[in-house]
Amino acid sequence: MKKLTKLGLLTSQLAGLLYMATSSVSAQVTISQVISTGDVTIAGVVNTVVQVVFGVGILVCVIFLVLYGIKYITAGDDVKKIDGARKGITGAIIGLAVIILTFAIIKAVAAILGTGSNDLFSILPTSLDLSQ
Repeated sequence: MKKLTKLGLLTSQLAGLLYMATSSVSAQVTISQVISTGDVTIAGVVNTVVQVVFGVGILVCVIFLVLYGIKYITAGDDVKKIDGARKGITGAIIGLAVIILTFAIIKAVAAILGTGSNDLFSILPTSLDLSQ
């Protein structure tokens, strides 16, 4: 019975691949199409990288908080598991605090340097006026 199930799954997957390979593609994509309308600047790239790094860091910390919270809840009376879960929760909270403090320090330095941007995640100015 297992062989028959595996054979059926394999056959259906191959049929799906064959159908996808023989079906015509209705959308035409050309390389000359514009991807974005804005200019790419170093400041824009740095701002984007900082946004991604902070976003991923916060996401990882929240995931660790949830995972170690589940470990803490399911530890029962095992002292080693409780201790490991507490250390993990403490590490995730410290990591989150470091990320938030780093962001605050970067924004403070940007404000001192006078970037004048109202965008929360904009750290570097998108253009510089050197005519002063």
